[in-house]
Amino acid sequence: MAEASVPQDLSSYEYEPSCPLPSGREARDHVISKGPCQPRDINFPLDNRNRKFLVSCPEIQNQLIKVVGSAILDEIIRRVKGAEMYAIIADETPDLSKTEQLAVLVRYVWNGVIEERLLAVEPMEETTAEALFHTIREKLQQCGIEFSNMRGQCYDGASNVSGIHTGLQARIKEISPSAIYTHCYAHVLNLVIVDTMSNNSIARYFFGTLQNLYVFIETCTKRHAVYLKHQRKLNASDDEGKKKREYVLKKLSDTRWACRADSITAIYHTLEAVIATLKEIRENEKKAHIAAEAKGLFQNVCDFEFVLALEVLKKVLLLSKGVSDKLQSEDLDVVTGCERVADLLSTVQALRCEPKFEEFWETTVTKCRSLNIEEPRQERTHKLPRRIDDNPDTAVHLTSKDKFRISFYYNVLDLMVSSIESRFDKNNAPVLMGLGYLNPSRIGNPEAWKHISVAAQWFQCDLDVDEVESEIFSLQTSSLLANILEKAKLEKRKASFDDLFKALQAEPECYGNLTKLMKIALTLPLTSTSAERTFSKLKLIKSRLRTTMQQERLNSLMLMSIEDD
Repeated sequence: MAEASVPQDLSSYEYEPSCPLPSGREARDHVISKGPCQPRDINFPLDNRNRKFLVSCPEIQNQLIKVVGSAILDEIIRRVKGAEMYAIIADETPDLSKTEQLAVLVRYVWNGVIEERLLAVEPMEETTAEALFHTIREKLQQCGIEFSNMRGQCYDGASNVSGIHTGLQARIKEISPSAIYTHCYAHVLNLVIVDTMSNNSIARYFFGTLQNLYVFIETCTKRHAVYLKHQRKLNASDDEGKKKREYVLKKLSDTRWACRADSITAIYHTLEAVIATLKEIRENEKKAHIAAEAKGLFQNVCDFEFVLALEVLKKVLLLSKGVSDKLQSEDLDVVTGCERVADLLSTVQALRCEPKFEEFWETTVTKCRSLNIEEPRQERTHKLPRRIDDNPDTAVHLTSKDKFRISFYYNVLDLMVSSIESRFDKNNAPVLMGLGYLNPSRIGNPEAWKHISVAAQWFQCDLDVDEVESEIFSLQTSSLLANILEKAKLEKRKASFDDLFKALQAEPECYGNLTKLMKIALTLPLTSTSAERTFSKLKLIKSRLRTTMQQERLNSLMLMSIEDD
């Protein structure tokens, strides 16, 4: 049999054990010449009897995986060094082999674009602050990345990383004092929602009913079919004639409370179908405990309090979910993140007024009437004995509407405002607030330098504070800022931080220090969600069939899967 010639285009060549090549050296040289990193240490095994290229053998596969992973890591390291400054994001999780895995990511600005890249996944025997610190430091040293160039660090709120005295962030600041720590904003927002919903009794009962509805309907195919039947029946009777979406009840997330907005939305759009489903099961079910459970849920759902909570909490959680989704984006910068949190706070405060409550109340009354749900009755006023209240004429008697407004509506909003103000302003608020004034719409404020100077002082090792002040004053009186604002106005949008950064990059001679401060603001991470996305890939790669995979192979496969661009 004639020997096959080596294909010129390696990408079109199918490596198979039965594919013959002229010789092992020629095959090796061909792959090396076409590969991105030219690995000279790959040994290509051959079957000496028929000269077949054994690409499918484990050894060559592991070598190829290692080579590609090394090439990706080398490119990431090159970009980190070229960026001059970086931040780290870290989080840990157990894999299926019961090994605690620490994901270490780097965030930097490359060609004006924010990038968050996986650096390594390291096994941890313990997760103390000291162990985490040594692991991260050793990995950075192996990669040749200067520890002193770190300007930011972002983790969750666990004490081993957030501790101000012996936590990971404190140990890193001992070496790099400018490495400002940020508690992941996505986690903080989740804690805000937990605080709010857990400290109001009506909200607690509401979510308890939602979870019971999910378990009752969605865990049984028969009851789920009844639920879908009533949805289709109601949709068919709609006069609009448009095909409507069929909803499925969602399980309440225990960790991501903002995602509970999806659960509320499903109930909100199918409340009539849910009531009809519970009524049918209550009347036709032969098993006593199932019928009794349906009856209990029916009474809970057909209650004015439940419908009012549905209207109010749907609004609150949808607002929170929008901000939560934004906070989880990879290209989020400090300025934008702080603005979205401030917008959420302003929106919640705006909801706390009598007219807004009246809107929710009227909507609830209308919906309850259409569903034949009774409105709350005025409770009988109990007159106190004169020995307890010597002036009963001055007693205040609250209506049912007043009680809902005070004990539920205002209470939920007040709890949320208080939690946002206390949790988000807890860590490094002055520095982050100063960076927030780098926004084009705020940098022209006469008080801008007062706030920006705090951030400039924090990062004074990277820039000249006096020159930053001069450049800001120059920018405030220049046509450059006016043109940016005017262009955004014509496009019917707000001028963004990115607009100003790109404009200043074009004039480094005039705004060199200010540009560097803005680059630092882009480098600082606000969330550690990229590390959590890494864990999703970890579950796919190190599955239950691959629990014995070596760490070196795992790292290479993780880099190939995550950094595939």
